[in-house]
Amino acid sequence: MRVLNRLPNKWILILCLALILPVRKISAGVARHDFEGKCRLCHSTIPKPGTDFRKIVLNGSPEQLCFQCHKINQRASHPVNVVSKEPMPLSKYLDKQGRITCLTCHQVHKERSTSAWGDTELKGLLRGHANGRAFCTVCHGNDAVGAKCHAGSVNYAHTPGKFIQAAWGGQLLDQNSIECLSCHDGNVSQGTNISLKSGSFQHGRGSGHPVGVDYPRPGMKSDFEPSEGLPEEVALFQGKIGCLSCHNPYMKNKSLLVKSNSHGTLCLTCHRK
Repeated sequence: MRVLNRLPNKWILILCLALILPVRKISAGVARHDFEGKCRLCHSTIPKPGTDFRKIVLNGSPEQLCFQCHKINQRASHPVNVVSKEPMPLSKYLDKQGRITCLTCHQVHKERSTSAWGDTELKGLLRGHANGRAFCTVCHGNDAVGAKCHAGSVNYAHTPGKFIQAAWGGQLLDQNSIECLSCHDGNVSQGTNISLKSGSFQHGRGSGHPVGVDYPRPGMKSDFEPSEGLPEEVALFQGKIGCLSCHNPYMKNKSLLVKSNSHGTLCLTCHRK
């Protein structure tokens, strides 16, 4: 106490902040990436502070390391291991081959940063202060808004499995389907007719497909392929069908289908006849 009494007030304040801030990170209960004493899980050699990002040596690709814990439908997510066609603000976080990886967007050790991040800024452990669609615009710019760029218009890079009560008919739909229907409602995107009370989304040329309903379980209907045998690109959400079961904003196929429907190929993925 005598030592503190001799210090100027500003130094006492700095000392208190230095002691309090690290504790706040832990006591706030937001530490989802606790790698204390586990550096070798990812790092072949422990990098020194300030090491150039591309010189950090890992035990495998970022995807291999991240997917040890994170179960992600890669086909329904932002593409990785691809080279950006144009210069991007986060270029220093590309891998040695100049490719986009998980670490291009996500700052793994962000919670341990000395910066005073708020809970909103820690969401998704994205690099910088922005999150959601605002983060997409960091690289995609104005292309991230509008129907011309579905991949930039959505508010997610991965498919979450959360369910929300839809405004149409009060039906529970997965979060991705809700976002699709927020534009494809006959107003923003024309040529659609919402009819969710019966679990059907009418679209295209009078065609419709159920969403928000359970995919038939084994033994219920023999004219459906078992859900366990469906390919990864046909996503189910807690066993339910959603818009992203057939469409994917990151795909290049016609109508953003998860796979070509030439000769009914996509339909026959689920329907045996």
